[in-house]
Amino acid sequence: MALQYYWMGDNEAEDGESATVQYYTGGSCDSPTGLTTLATHELDNGDVGAAAWSSLQSVNLPASLNGTTFFIRFTNGDQSAADEDFRVDGINVTGIATN
Repeated sequence: MALQYYWMGDNEAEDGESATVQYYTGGSCDSPTGLTTLATHELDNGDVGAAAWSSLQSVNLPASLNGTTFFIRFTNGDQSAADEDFRVDGINVTGIATN
């Protein structure tokens, strides 16, 4: 399986501020268990003040998730100001999940 999405950072983001894409297998949004990072994106795309939609991102999900229930989480947890956003669009999980 693969997770596909587009993302956009924020014009106000500074160098080194990042967002993460994660999955988890249990718990809740506030207290996930089995939390694993799939990708990290710099909110300013490596160029202070630059914010544009990315090309299509495709991240392979581990085979251990086949036939299980899991959750995807997009977070901008590494930021210095509350108004620096991590936007996502076109989220899709492709592939065949087996039981």
